[in-house]
Formats: sequence, C-alpha cells, structure tokens
Amino acid sequence: MELGLVSHLRASWLSGKTRPMEYRVAQLEALGRFLDDKKQEILEATELDMGKELLDDLLEILLISTLWIILVVTAHHLWKC
Repeated sequence: MELGLVSHLRASWLSGKTRPMEYRVAQLEALGRFLDDKKQEILEATELDMGKELLDDLLEILLISTLWIILVVTAHHLWKC
C-alpha cells in the first residue's frame, strides 16, 4: 500500500468524518446482492480451499452474512443519534 494513501486514510479516520448512513446502507445492500449473485462461485471456491461440503458453506458463510446485512439494513435507523 502506498504511504500517501495510508496517511490520507489515517487523516480521514482521525478527522471523525464519516459517510452518510444512506451510503453505508447502499453498500450493505450491494454486498447482499453480490453474495446472492456469486453464491455458487463462493461455495465452490470455499469447498476447494477448505474442503467443506456445500451445505455447510451456505449456512456458515452466505446465510449468516446475509442475515447480518438484513439486520443492519433494517435496524440502522435505531443507531442514528
């Protein structure tokens, strides 16, 4: 990683600025669509890498990730100050 990028990211973090909640929700929704669209490829790669059965992968990786995304997207309004 480039040193200038690290400095820029550190400065952004220290400034306390953050992206709007709408941006973060849109990113989570996009991640959910990605996981759904690439489900088979993710399962195959995980099985090849870790030797797990496809059903285990689906339950452990995709389902749990998707449930967390749904939870955050539907409950994010509770976290606004």
